Amino acid sequence: MQIPLRFPNHADKTLQLARQQRQLTPSQRFLNIVDLIASGTRMLAESPKRKDSDRLHRANEAEWRRVYRELFARHGF
Repeated sequence: MQIPLRFPNHADKTLQLARQQRQLTPSQRFLNIVDLIASGTRMLAESPKRKDSDRLHRANEAEWRRVYRELFARHGF
């Protein structure tokens, strides 16, 4: 019995996207990356969970600062 549904092969799709990217100029690639970053930033800014995300980000940042201070203090930087 053959199933009528056909699912896309992720490897083929990734290869196709890579080929498309390689055909772009460096300026076009850069603009695509900037557009992707802007989209992500906009999604974060408009998220209903923005406050939770900001609080988590601040907590992670504080923890990294603590770890770096401890590392530098221990090794005399």
